[in-house]
Amino acid sequence: METWLSGRKYLTANEASCKRLRGFESLRLRQITKFEPKQNNNILKYMEKKNLIIGILILSLGISLYLAFQNRGEVQTTTEIIPPSESLRLAYEESSQHSAMADIAELSCFPTSRFDCGGGSCTASAPATYYFVDYGTEKGTYFRCDAKGCYPYPVEVTTSGEFTQFTPSQGQAMMFKVATGDILDNKGEFIDVATLGTGAIVSSGKCEFRK
Repeated sequence: METWLSGRKYLTANEASCKRLRGFESLRLRQITKFEPKQNNNILKYMEKKNLIIGILILSLGISLYLAFQNRGEVQTTTEIIPPSESLRLAYEESSQHSAMADIAELSCFPTSRFDCGGGSCTASAPATYYFVDYGTEKGTYFRCDAKGCYPYPVEVTTSGEFTQFTPSQGQAMMFKVATGDILDNKGEFIDVATLGTGAIVSSGKCEFRK
């Protein structure tokens, strides 16, 4: 009898334990079920916030690109070519027809544009210099002329392909380069660079071959 009662108590205890276990699982299931909608809402809120941030970044990038192109257009406007003055053209024509240097020069060159460069930018300016060049195969004389007169510079001559370059042999920080060939259909085009401190004056135009 005592053994049966002990067994009965054991079964009752096991039943109670099983009930508690089932109750715990039921409670856990309710908690999980209750938590899932809340978790889904948090995910949705996170995705909405993420999309908002991405939208703001795209909008900021678009505005930045627009402003950059606007600024670029403004820079292009400030660097439009300024033509040479009529007085410079008259002085060039007079020198070309009535000067000893023009008689010996192989090239007479008149500028069509000038840019004054320094500090990372260039500004258009009216050309103020025209040129005559007398040269042989290795040496020559390069004349820079302005409203005050013409100044000769001995130069070394370097030919490379369709181009001939003239560099002052006494160390002046200048360089004159002209297309002497016609393979690129640009014969006579020139560029002149004269440095001033850390800046540079860059002129370009067209040369006439006199010989």
